[in-house]
Amino acid sequence: MLLRPMVEDDLEFMLEIRNEVRDLVHDNRIFTLDEAKEWYRAQRPENYVVCAEARDVGIMRVRRAKQHIASAEVGGDIHKDYRRKGFGRRAYNVLIPYLLELPTVNELYLEVLEINMPAFNLYHDLGFEIHVWEPKMAQRDKGYLAGFVMNLTEEKWKSK
Repeated sequence: MLLRPMVEDDLEFMLEIRNEVRDLVHDNRIFTLDEAKEWYRAQRPENYVVCAEARDVGIMRVRRAKQHIASAEVGGDIHKDYRRKGFGRRAYNVLIPYLLELPTVNELYLEVLEINMPAFNLYHDLGFEIHVWEPKMAQRDKGYLAGFVMNLTEEKWKSK
């Protein structure tokens, strides 16, 4: 298992995954390659491509907290051809210790919609705990979807 920094040439792969899982994430719009390129060039995100068995199998996202907060938001999606095969768990088991060993990070957090129970169960198994339940985490045409903000401290990770 390897996590390599995502580059602009990876955007088509990222979009294939992201647009396919769009109903399980906060913003369920479909994005074009041109929109993704504009976003990538403006944001320069700290994303990683998950590589396993000599192929790209997913994308992991990291968003560092601004100012003096020692936390980072994480997230990830695995390509539909590789789901339920342990790649997400393995990717987090590489990403989590890497981030928590940084002197600027002592807590990770993520948001997961209530309808995405496979992801919720994975995060719980990895040691993330529910920090807040949000009844209106994502807006849809017919209302809102609830979700959880979950966190994982360095102390909790090391005690696993």
